[in-house]
Amino acid sequence: MTSSQCPYCHQRCISVSPSLFPTDDNSHHEVERVHEEIRQVEVLLGGLQQKRVALLRRLNHLQSTISHLPPETLGLIFSHACAPAQSNQRHDEYEMARSTLTPMAQWDERLGGGVGYTYCIQLVLCAVSSRWREVMLSMRHLWTSVDLDVRKKRKIKYQASILRSFLNNSVSLPFSLNLHFHHESDLRHGLLDESVDPLIKQNVSRISTLRLVHPPDEFLSLMGFLPILKELSVKYCSRSVLGIPPGCQHLTLAQHFGDVMVATVNSITVLRLSSIPIDVCLNLLRQCPNLAEYRNRYPEVHVNDDIELPRTPFTLSRLEIFEWRAHATMNSIFDEAMCNYIRLPALRTLVWGELVTGEYGFASPLFNHLPRTLSNLEFVMSTSMAGARALIDFIPEDNRVESIALSRCGKLPDILSRLKERSMSGQWKFSQLKSIVIRPLRHDVFDIFLAEILNERLRDEPVDTFVLEVITEHENLPVPWTTNLKQRLWEMVNGGINLEIMENGKLVGWLHSDQGPIPSLVEEALEEDIRNS
Repeated sequence: MTSSQCPYCHQRCISVSPSLFPTDDNSHHEVERVHEEIRQVEVLLGGLQQKRVALLRRLNHLQSTISHLPPETLGLIFSHACAPAQSNQRHDEYEMARSTLTPMAQWDERLGGGVGYTYCIQLVLCAVSSRWREVMLSMRHLWTSVDLDVRKKRKIKYQASILRSFLNNSVSLPFSLNLHFHHESDLRHGLLDESVDPLIKQNVSRISTLRLVHPPDEFLSLMGFLPILKELSVKYCSRSVLGIPPGCQHLTLAQHFGDVMVATVNSITVLRLSSIPIDVCLNLLRQCPNLAEYRNRYPEVHVNDDIELPRTPFTLSRLEIFEWRAHATMNSIFDEAMCNYIRLPALRTLVWGELVTGEYGFASPLFNHLPRTLSNLEFVMSTSMAGARALIDFIPEDNRVESIALSRCGKLPDILSRLKERSMSGQWKFSQLKSIVIRPLRHDVFDIFLAEILNERLRDEPVDTFVLEVITEHENLPVPWTTNLKQRLWEMVNGGINLEIMENGKLVGWLHSDQGPIPSLVEEALEEDIRNS
């Protein structure tokens, strides 16, 4: 670098040596280096851009429209989440809810309601946010049904707090209360807990549905203070006489070995009894003229010595569903009296059970007077089936039975063979029959006889679709088909017969396959057992 003086302004000027400027080679390498750095920055920017997109997506997810749903939409969601379970669908002695005869066997003997034993969905939703809590508390109807298990003493305080929340939040709406007490509850004092007992008494006039298991005596004392009660279910009552409040329409009693006093018999339309003295069952049947459904399961011995049996016919003009379990020896005088004198002109469903092996000829008047309105016929726990097989002969020839169910019945071929017989007029037995529902015993095996019965009937008198349904004791248990039976049924369908087969409520796939049924290991074992026997 050199310095000189400007000849015009006399200022010193600095001249740069030419060696400081890059040469052509240096300039080329420098440009490439800068471009490389630019490419590296672009790569970094690309990665940051992808990260930015991911963060934006996460932000959108966190700030989704769910947090901004209007109260009306939230209300619909909450209503679906808090919908009370239907008690008649939750607990069913025969688990027949999947069958074509659903109305015949749906019967709750225990509890049903809107709250589970381990958590309360209403309180869970209230705990999510203040906004959700506000919406939940504004929907009073979601707090009108509660189901509590108070058998464990250590949980009573917690269950009492739940009941308090429901009673307070439902304000003045009709209330459904379901309580399962410990079997020693009759030794306790009070209703549930001292923290909530006054509130229960204050709101007792709002109870429209009451289901109690092992109820304490003080709870039963409230029966006279339930002005709007429509449905009552009591299991394991310790009182010698159970009083039923006036206005009750739906009454379910189980494991009560005393008498029953009904305040207003005209109001009862549904009556379900299990393990109740037989004389009480018969008296209630005669006393309630407006019954639409009556079920009597596992009747106990009578409790009254001065028994007044019916001596003249009595008519239940509105009864559509009738179930009766007969005993060949223990309660035969009551069974015989009922069968001789009852008249059911509107009957649509009959469930007949035989509790022990024996002679059931006394039931012939009942079957002989069956009306043409009857469409569903079920035989339950008939171990020998001799009684049921004989009773079929007493059913009028012009019957319109469309569905027959055989639940846990012995000697199935005997009763099914009657379907191959014709009446005096040349018609098939049960000429209107469209479905058969079978709940087999564990040792039952369906052999080729079943296919031959169906083939003979359906070829002679085809129907739109004939349904054969088999319901096992548990859904995972295999249906005892044999390979020959499945093959024969498949050939019938391919030959043009309109037949559908269901297993536990689901249509079988092998009936309409192109290759036909493929035998399973279980079916091969069944075949081997049949050959050996």
